[in-house]
Amino acid sequence: MKKKNLLLIVIVLMAFSIQTYRTCTQTLKREVFMNETMSEVKVSNSIHEIIVAKSEETLEEELENISKMNEKAIKDSKQEVNNQTLETVSSEIKKLESSTTVTTTTPIIEAPINRELENVRNDSRTLGTFGRLYLPSVNLNVALYQTEIETGTEAQKIVDNRDSAAYFSVASHQIIADHSHQGFHKIADISIGEKAYIKKNDSSITTYQLIQKFEGMNQGSDLTDLNGKSVFDEKENLIMYTCYKINEYENHVMITIWSLESNS
Repeated sequence: MKKKNLLLIVIVLMAFSIQTYRTCTQTLKREVFMNETMSEVKVSNSIHEIIVAKSEETLEEELENISKMNEKAIKDSKQEVNNQTLETVSSEIKKLESSTTVTTTTPIIEAPINRELENVRNDSRTLGTFGRLYLPSVNLNVALYQTEIETGTEAQKIVDNRDSAAYFSVASHQIIADHSHQGFHKIADISIGEKAYIKKNDSSITTYQLIQKFEGMNQGSDLTDLNGKSVFDEKENLIMYTCYKINEYENHVMITIWSLESNS
């Protein structure tokens, strides 16, 4: 009886031991599994953190690289624009310099051609003993024959002839006279500032300019204005005169006074 009880106790203890061992084994396995799972989770978390950190680092690097590339592209674009601007400015400066270059050569200045003078020079009409008078503004020219005023008969013959005007001197004044009905009346139509040319036998040409024109009187040995002032009181000039208003006044004349301009 005692042996049976003892055996039963042993069996119970063995069963308990086995159950305890199983329980401990299962608990141990569970703890190992949990520890392994936790380790895997930790490892996985660590790997994820590393991956995330690496990804963030890579993203930051990429962003930084992109930023640097953009900055470089902007700098390159600015440099290119500046270079183009400098090239354009330089080109414009060169054009301006080339267009404003001052030449050191002396320019040839051609004097304006005096058509009236050229026509006088080329005219081949007969000259008088002194030359020929040309009044282009009124289309008048006449041969000049030199005489002395004291020899009135000779001077009268000269002016009586066609294409013939008398040229003489009174003191230091040069006088030209002709009949109005032979065309010399045209001197009344000449405007102040117009030119007269005398072509001489030596081919030289003297140019005069009209400075005064007025009605006067022929006093025989003197020419005066209507107030009686002698034209010979003026400075040396060329004087041309002709009969004027002969139907009203026998001794009235048209007087024109010319100043010397040039000799050629």
